[in-house]
Amino acid sequence: MMKPCIWLMLDSRNSGGIESHVGQLAKGLDTRGYDIWVVFWQLYRAEHPLRSELQQHGIKTLVLGGSVWRYLRAVRKCKPAIIHTHGYKSGLISRVFGWFINAELVASFHAGETPKGRVWWYDWLDRQSAHWCQTRIAVSQQIARRLKCQVTVIDNFVELPKTASHVTADKSTIAFVGRLAHEKAPERILQMARCLPEQSFDIYGDGPLRAELVANAPNNVHFHGDIANMQAHWPHIGLLLLPSHAEGLPMVALEAMASGCSVIATPVGALPELLRQVHGCQLIEGDNIELWCQAIIQWQQRDVTQQQCDAAASIARVEQQYSSDAIVPKFEAIYANAIYPNATNA
Repeated sequence: MMKPCIWLMLDSRNSGGIESHVGQLAKGLDTRGYDIWVVFWQLYRAEHPLRSELQQHGIKTLVLGGSVWRYLRAVRKCKPAIIHTHGYKSGLISRVFGWFINAELVASFHAGETPKGRVWWYDWLDRQSAHWCQTRIAVSQQIARRLKCQVTVIDNFVELPKTASHVTADKSTIAFVGRLAHEKAPERILQMARCLPEQSFDIYGDGPLRAELVANAPNNVHFHGDIANMQAHWPHIGLLLLPSHAEGLPMVALEAMASGCSVIATPVGALPELLRQVHGCQLIEGDNIELWCQAIIQWQQRDVTQQQCDAAASIARVEQQYSSDAIVPKFEAIYANAIYPNATNA
């Protein structure tokens, strides 16, 4: 039996957690024989890193150019059985015009933080209209509780690296990876760096706080800017710091652990479920900078055997609960129930 056509739709300006999630989901579904299209509402630069990556894997992409008419024409031509949206804009567009298309609507909600300004209204509309979809998915229980309708929680996931870089590479780098914005609390990295002047800290990412952070950073903090694909860097990162105010289930934590990194994070979003009882990983309240520094020093003092044990524990947690093989079948069940509700409920 031929598997259905599925659109994964998003509106994306930069590379981040949503983009990583969509890329992983597209590749996982493509491997299982689905007719997958990743649909961009519009491009904000000459080319998008996610689109380039997907095309290299032979996955079809479509750019709508911000046009509702092009969207409706593309739906009639491709006839997707499922339109699975990610982010508020693609979700709102598909719900508003869902009356004119013959496709089941599935929406994923990723944001753990409460946005401010104009985006707050978009986020509010996104959540208030969520019941217009046949199925709603959240990446953490915290996000699910913000929606006033039935929600299925499905964790983010990653594909495990094919090489054992966690054993062979020099994993001495301590890093922050993420958007340089308030909800990620990157200023806490600077506080740790001032307390540990002999230790280097690497910051990967960009965002509205970058200029302020660069201006106030001590000499042992190194900024690398926005990195479209972290795969070349994970083999050298041994410890990931996530001192966030708010999270869902951050893809960078999963990517880091899949590469054998240890993670220290604040107990927000789904991070407690991910890190609890994983050897080498810790949960620390964000304002307790002294305790963060103590944990970093303890990590530095590990011997080779402890390093290998920590790496194995991180990889095992991802492989068992947060890998493509563990999670993609849950999306398949969601799609099957949306398309053939009578068959799956029989």
